[in-house]
Amino acid sequence: MSAWYNKHMTFYHEKYCFVPWRQTPEGYEPALPEEVSCKLLADLGRNQHYDALYVLRWPEDTPKPSEVRAVPNPLRSLLISGRSYPPALALARNVGFHEAAEEWSEAEALEKFTNALRAELDKQRERPFLLAKALEGDSVDFYKSPGQYYWIVGYKPSRHGREIAWVSEDFFVYQDPITDFEIDVAWLSERFGVASS
Repeated sequence: MSAWYNKHMTFYHEKYCFVPWRQTPEGYEPALPEEVSCKLLADLGRNQHYDALYVLRWPEDTPKPSEVRAVPNPLRSLLISGRSYPPALALARNVGFHEAAEEWSEAEALEKFTNALRAELDKQRERPFLLAKALEGDSVDFYKSPGQYYWIVGYKPSRHGREIAWVSEDFFVYQDPITDFEIDVAWLSERFGVASS
């Protein structure tokens, strides 16, 4: 088994890195070798000249470009924790992208994201967030799969058709109809401290 294993298996190292963007005819993409698989964890503002934070599956025999930089250990620990608790990472990246000011430097954007991620992790015991099952329906799209459970991080009954804020597998926050999820409205209203419409 050992000889077969060594011959047929590819060994990967999981790395947390700053990765620059490159422009292609289809738009921007991470500047990475084709052999490397990646998941975006956070944009550092809206400036495509800034690096983004990725977790990478890097084959051990693939050289690493010099412009791909490992994140410092304290941030790496926060990112690992954020992947274990997706609401923290999703809400923190909102600060790093959706609330980003154009004048933020890359260092400022990184500091704000890091502080937001740490704060969300620290506040998790106080949060009303919960997991709910996605249902079959016309509004269910490729971002979520029926039968799979997703973190619910907000409920606003006044937003008809967009009442539920939920976290996708790639750590974005989306708003969709409450009918997309198997969830009790009265219980949800009590949990988030709002009156149902």
